[in-house]
Amino acid sequence: SEISIQKITEDIKFESTFYSSYGENKYREYENDSLVSSTNIYRRSYYFSNLFTKSIGEHWGIGGYLNFQNSTYGNLDIKISAQPAIEYNAFKYEHASSKQLRFLYSIGYEYFNYTDTTDFYKLKDRLFEQNLSIMLKFILPWGSIESSIYGSNYLHDFSLFNLGIYLGSDIRIFKGLSFNLDGGFEMPRN
Repeated sequence: SEISIQKITEDIKFESTFYSSYGENKYREYENDSLVSSTNIYRRSYYFSNLFTKSIGEHWGIGGYLNFQNSTYGNLDIKISAQPAIEYNAFKYEHASSKQLRFLYSIGYEYFNYTDTTDFYKLKDRLFEQNLSIMLKFILPWGSIESSIYGSNYLHDFSLFNLGIYLGSDIRIFKGLSFNLDGGFEMPRN
C-alpha cells in the first residue's frame, strides 16, 4: 500500500509518501506423503519519505529530504536520512503543478541500524551520500505521466553506487479513483 500527499505552488513544494508492504512465503517439503521440513518466510517494509523545497526564483528551489525506512528484506531495523537539497526546474515554478523537468541534487547523512550483521561485518553505519535525479512529469486533466533517472553514491567509496530509471502513469477513471501503472529498473551496488 502507498499513500502520497503533494502540495505544489509557486512558492513551495511538499511531497510526502508512506509505503508499506507485507509478504509471506510458506515452503513445505514432503517425502512419501510425509512432511520432511517446513519453512515460513515473512517480509515487511515501511518507508516514509518527505521532500520540502522553497522557491528562490522562477526556476530554483532549496530544501531537503527527511526519510525513514524499515525492511526485513533489506536487513534494516531503521534507516534515517537527512539531506539538504537544491533543485532546478526548466519550467517556471508557476507551472510546477502541471509540468516539471527538474534536476534535484542532495547530499547528507544516513544512519543505519541493521537487523543482522552485514557483509561488511557491521550492525550500524553512519554514511554520507549524494543523490542526483532528473524527473520529467506532466499533470493533465486525465491524470499524470512521469519518468526519472536517478543515481547516488557514498562519499567515502564511489564504487558503492545506485543507478535507476522509473516510468509511471496515473490515469484518472473518475474523481477519487485512478489506475496506476509504473515500473523501473535499478542497479544497486551500494
